[in-house]
Amino acid sequence: QPSQLGYGIPYAPHLVRTRLTGSLSGRDTTIRFFKIQQISGKTAVLATFAAHPTILPSMDPVLSRDYPGEMVDQLEKSMYFAAFAAGAVGSQAVVAPHGDTHASTAAVGQQLAAAVLEELPTVELKHTARLGYARHSLLLPKPQWRLNTNYRFAPFLFNWLFGKYPAYINSVQLGEAVLLGLPADYSGELLSTLEQQEHPVVITGFNGGYIGYITPDQYYHLKKYETRAMNFYGPQGGGYLTEILGRILHQYKPPQIR
Repeated sequence: QPSQLGYGIPYAPHLVRTRLTGSLSGRDTTIRFFKIQQISGKTAVLATFAAHPTILPSMDPVLSRDYPGEMVDQLEKSMYFAAFAAGAVGSQAVVAPHGDTHASTAAVGQQLAAAVLEELPTVELKHTARLGYARHSLLLPKPQWRLNTNYRFAPFLFNWLFGKYPAYINSVQLGEAVLLGLPADYSGELLSTLEQQEHPVVITGFNGGYIGYITPDQYYHLKKYETRAMNFYGPQGGGYLTEILGRILHQYKPPQIR
């Protein structure tokens, strides 16, 4: 059906912390969402948030959607359809008010939904929106999976264990905003450079390929899970991928609404 499209950005700084350094400046606290409203009045929302949905412990035997499930359920009490996509989850952890429990997943999901619902009436809807799509191949160096500070596994061993397959970036323009789908856990600390472009940018991960965690280059030496065990392609990964994303954003024309 003919629909109108809008874009909103509430914030939830109390629900995000950085795993790598604990720095307040390294957090991505923005909830980004698209509002689609049909002429029938039915409304849908696609929302993203950067805090990694890993409240429940990995050994919990119960299948769970973690906080995104609760968020979607709460939104769908007030609209026809809602969906969630992971944001720039690299180095972004969720603040769980009740520890690693289902009570925390419920509380976080409800607070995020409330922030979206509060912003929803103020979102400007437009009948005409520029649309665009592209897929961009991503050239990668040989993998440098480190055993410790000075030694790494041979690239053929990495490929034998994890497989070797193409990596690419998806980009979609929806009105004023551009979504970038990455084959990685891209760090929310890297977003500030991309947000200086003329388009609002929405980062999502896990687009079919996987190249590990992409974190700021200055953290490469840290003996952390994201920068040591899950950094597969060397010390310049953050700068390289951010440069590529900036070039992709620059290719999209700004929205021209008539």
